[in-house]
Amino acid sequence: MESTLPKEEKQVQYFSKDFEYEDHLKQESEKLSHLLDKLSLKEYSLDQQMEIQQIAQESWDEFYKNNQDKFFKNRNYLSFAFDLITKHIEDNQDKEEKLYLFEVGSGTGNTIVPLHDKYNSVMRFYACDFSQNAVQLLDNLKICEKAFVKDMVKGDLVEIDDDKLDFVTMIFFLSAIHPSEHPQVINKIAQKMKKGGSILFRDYGAYDLAMMRFINKKKGIIDLDKMIFQRGDKTLACFFTIEKLVEVMGQNGFECVQQEYCTIENKNIKRNLVMRRVFINAIFQKQ
Repeated sequence: MESTLPKEEKQVQYFSKDFEYEDHLKQESEKLSHLLDKLSLKEYSLDQQMEIQQIAQESWDEFYKNNQDKFFKNRNYLSFAFDLITKHIEDNQDKEEKLYLFEVGSGTGNTIVPLHDKYNSVMRFYACDFSQNAVQLLDNLKICEKAFVKDMVKGDLVEIDDDKLDFVTMIFFLSAIHPSEHPQVINKIAQKMKKGGSILFRDYGAYDLAMMRFINKKKGIIDLDKMIFQRGDKTLACFFTIEKLVEVMGQNGFECVQQEYCTIENKNIKRNLVMRRVFINAIFQKQ
C-alpha cells in the first residue's frame, strides 16, 4: 500500500536507541574518574557564574547575527518524538477551539516551523527568544500569533495570558540557562499553562559527546559536579540527568509522564570516528 504521509515525513528517520545508556554511563564514568586526577579545575563563585550566564545570553544574539537561520536544521522529528501532540489533537478533534503552543527559546524557528507546517489548522503558536536577531528572523515568517524578545530569567511573562497554553516546547533551551535559575523559569511558564498542559522537553543528557569533549580538552569547565560548561563562543551548555530534571520539574508543579535517554550513534567512516550523542526526551504534565 502506498504511504499517505507527506513527502517530508517519509524522509524523516527518528533514532533513539542506538546503544544502551547504562552501558555508556558506566564506560564514560570510568573514563572520567581517570581524567579527574589530571584535571586542575578553577573554582567559580556563584556571582562569577551569573556573570558568565549574562555573557552567554548576549553571545546568542551575536550568534544569530552571524549565522542567521543557516546553522540549525528544522527539527522534523518532533512529531515522532512527541506523538502526544497528534494523540491530543485526535482526542479533541470535535472541539472548535484552537490549541495553543509556546516555544520558549525559539531561535529562528527550527521547532516552530515543522510543527506549524503539520498542525497550523488546529493550533496557534507563540514564541520567544533572548536574541533580537533570532526573533526578527522568525517574525518574518508570519507563522506566530506572537513572537517576542524575552529574557526568561528576568521579569514576568506578561505577553501570554495565564492558563492559556496547551503545550510548551523546551527544545535545547534549559541547557542555555544556569541551573540556579531553572526553578523560577519553569514556574513562570507553569503560570501560563492550562492544568493538564504538557511541556515537551528535549535537551543534552549527562555524558553526551559534547560534555566529554569539554572534559577531554580541559576547557570551558565551570562546575563539573553540576555539569555546567562554557563553549568557545561564550554560550552556556548544561547537561542533565533524568532524576535531576524530574526533581526540579516536580518542585514546580509538573509530573513526568514520559522520559527516556535518547542514544544516537553517528559514524565518520573517513576519520574512523564513532560519536555517541545522549539527549533526554521527556513530557511533563502540569498538575
